[in-house]
Amino acid sequence: MVATACYAQALGLKCIAMLKKQPNSQVVRRNLLLMHHFGTEIHLCPDTEFRTLQTIATCIEHKNNHSDFPYFMPTGGSIPVGILGFVNAAFELKRQIEEGVMPEPDYLYVAAGSLGTMVGLLLGLKAAGLKTQLRSVLVEPIENLKASREEITKLFKETNRLLHDADPSFPVWNLTEDEIYLNTDFTGSDYGLFTPEGKQALTTLQETEDIKLDGTYTAKAFAGLLDDASKGLCKNKVILFWNTFCSDDFDDILATQDYKQLSLCFHEFFEKEIQPLDR
Repeated sequence: MVATACYAQALGLKCIAMLKKQPNSQVVRRNLLLMHHFGTEIHLCPDTEFRTLQTIATCIEHKNNHSDFPYFMPTGGSIPVGILGFVNAAFELKRQIEEGVMPEPDYLYVAAGSLGTMVGLLLGLKAAGLKTQLRSVLVEPIENLKASREEITKLFKETNRLLHDADPSFPVWNLTEDEIYLNTDFTGSDYGLFTPEGKQALTTLQETEDIKLDGTYTAKAFAGLLDDASKGLCKNKVILFWNTFCSDDFDDILATQDYKQLSLCFHEFFEKEIQPLDR
């Protein structure tokens, strides 16, 4: 959401964010202040159902005031247009391989939330002609794994069709069940709730490589990688961990922000303690 807020401001666009309440953390505080800095109108919704209703009401209000509906971006930007970014990212990876920056990975580990990143890489790896196997680690519990796999296939086909319609020379690919790898062992009990395994993975990478992770997404993904490695699944393999966390601390911006300028409903994130595993 912060990236959307940042680029919307840069392009002179108004950004409205519908946020669902989640466990408190340093990253939550940071993101709220950054969205405020970038001029985003922020709404806090207690649950998914309320967020849906609030989004509909906001769209209608915008239509009445501006004679047009706003452009709607779902969670994570997981629609074909948004997914194109990670299709392109796979080609960036291919270029780095060709330039000798790294060998072609056998396994690529990445965090999976709204599934757009995963779908983009699945399609991009195929289109780029890479044999790399994608191993995605889910970051929140899901009620129906079968439905998630069906959603991945649906988004894959829709994104593939978008590219093929734009350029018929872009092939139409098939996605097999075996290519959809989803590790559900490291989600924790809720979105945004850190896990002991994720905390250990975060600490390990920070102390050994000085690379920052976040407890919501990338720490859980790296925990999945470490678990596979402990089982010998990564032995003699080239492994790529795709760190989707922006590790810039934004201290220069955050130093100028006052949380009391946010709506009152957001103050609790700054006045109450953060979750234990983030202290």
